[in-house]
Amino acid sequence: MPNIKAVRLGLTLARARHRAGLNVREAARKLGMKHHQRLHNMEKGGGPYDPEEIATLLGIYGTDPTVRAQIQLQVRALTQPVWWQRTMPGLPDDIGLLAEFEEQATAITEWGALILPGLTQTRAYSRAWMTTADDLAEDAVEVRLTMRARRQQRLDDGIPYTAFITEHALRASPGDPEVHVQQLNKLLDLSQRPNVRIRLIPMGTRVYRGQVGGFVLLEFGDDAEALVQLEQDSSVVWLTEDEATKPYLKARAQLESVAVDATDLIKRIRQELEEAT
Repeated sequence: MPNIKAVRLGLTLARARHRAGLNVREAARKLGMKHHQRLHNMEKGGGPYDPEEIATLLGIYGTDPTVRAQIQLQVRALTQPVWWQRTMPGLPDDIGLLAEFEEQATAITEWGALILPGLTQTRAYSRAWMTTADDLAEDAVEVRLTMRARRQQRLDDGIPYTAFITEHALRASPGDPEVHVQQLNKLLDLSQRPNVRIRLIPMGTRVYRGQVGGFVLLEFGDDAEALVQLEQDSSVVWLTEDEATKPYLKARAQLESVAVDATDLIKRIRQELEEAT
C-alpha cells in the first residue's frame, strides 16, 4: 500500500485539479510533463513529490494561497508518522486511512449486508464482533474501539451520512440481549439526527446490485472522484479510479430505490427482545 500521507496528498492534488476544471492530460501538458501518467501516479499516492514542481502545479490550478501553504505542509510531512500512528500504535493502516478520508469527505454511505455499519455500532456491539467473529486479542480490540469512537464523532459534525442495513443485520447480535437492545436504541437515536439516514432493505427484496457485498462510499464534492472501501475476510481494498467507483454509485442508487425507513422494524425487534427477557 502507498504511504498513507502520500495517498491523502494525492487526493488533495486531484481535488485542486478538479476545481481548476482540468483533466489529467491537460494539467500534465501545462506543467510540461512528457507523460500524463506521472501526474496520475502523484494523485494516487505513488509520487514522486517535488515541492517546487507541486508549487508550480498549484500555481497553474490557481489554488488559494492558504490552501497552497497547507498542501506544501503535507509535502514536507510525508516522511513523518501521522497522528494515529503516534497515538494508537498497532492500529492497522487501512483503519487509519479510512479515518483520514472520512475527515475530508463531504458525504458518507455505508452498506452493511450482514453486519451493522461501523459508524452506527455501540462499543459493546463492536467489541462482541471483534472478540467472537474476528477473534482479536484484547489489545488489538481496544485500539480499534478507540479509533471507531473517534471516527463516530464525524457524525456530530453534521456530515450527511446514510446507512443501508438488512433485517438480517438488525436481528443478528454477537452479544446478549442487553447488548442487542442498546444497539437498537443507538440506531433509533441516530435516526433522529437531521444528517443521518438509516435505511432498511426488506426481506424478499428483488435482486439488487448491493448484494455483491458491503462497502463504504466516500464523496468529496467539487466534482472530485469518490472513494470506495471494500472490506474482505483478510484484506481491505480501496477503489480510487472513477471507472472503478462508478458501479458503487449505481449500487447506492439501486439500494435507495428499494430501501424503506428502518425505524418501525427496529422498534419491533426491540419490543420482541424486551418481551423475551
